[in-house]
Amino acid sequence: MISLQKRFLPVFILFTALNFSCGNEKNSEKNLFQTSLLDSLQQQAAQYPDSIQLQLSLQESIYIGGDTTKALDNLVLLIQKFPSNKSLHNAIASIHLQKGDTTYAIQALLHSLAIDQNQPDVEFELAFLDAAQKNEEALIIADRMINRYAEKDIQAKGHFSKGIYFANTALPKKAIQEFDSAIIKNFTLVDAYVEKGILLLESGKINESIATLSKATALDKNNADILFWLGKGYQQKKDFSQALIYFSETLKLDPTNNSAKSAIEEIKK
Repeated sequence: MISLQKRFLPVFILFTALNFSCGNEKNSEKNLFQTSLLDSLQQQAAQYPDSIQLQLSLQESIYIGGDTTKALDNLVLLIQKFPSNKSLHNAIASIHLQKGDTTYAIQALLHSLAIDQNQPDVEFELAFLDAAQKNEEALIIADRMINRYAEKDIQAKGHFSKGIYFANTALPKKAIQEFDSAIIKNFTLVDAYVEKGILLLESGKINESIATLSKATALDKNNADILFWLGKGYQQKKDFSQALIYFSETLKLDPTNNSAKSAIEEIKK
């Protein structure tokens, strides 16, 4: 599916111990802050070597500092010491996902679930990754989420994962049905609207696509992905003035969106 080739769905954040909020600082100040934090964490981790939370925070700081290999190596050593700690496996999965190493990420997630099966966020991540790779295991995990958990938002993610699988295996009608089920369970699941809208657009149902994507933008007005696909809808509808508005708004939020740039150039020819 086109959208899945261009973006990774940020399902959940495995590293939660630290919250870096210094994005607006000057680089020198930011680096100084991170160095100071790293030094502090190293001292605390040495003092309390059995504190998993401290160790995770330290490895996150090392990773953020740019030393991915060291962070991964340290996490592997920690797993040898604490083999039954799911958080360590989840941390490894998180780094592999950000590196784009899907195979290793899936392995780490499977290890985590072997320790504790009741991790809906991990199950969702695994189902999504399998669905993106057209692996039927996604359907098994998704159905388990739908049938095992009572929470509607978890069930919605199960339906969403099934939708992704069917979309990637060229079964758009089944995919749309699953995205609809996801929306019924959780009407705020923006990505379900987006993926449904794209499928409708690819099926030539332009007005339905625009209507669906408009519902998504009502939930998230600053989502460049939604605005881009609305632009594509209006472009196919040959309402070029409206399409230009959405493509321009896309670039305001995401200046790196080359597809939006190309669309604007094509319209202005």
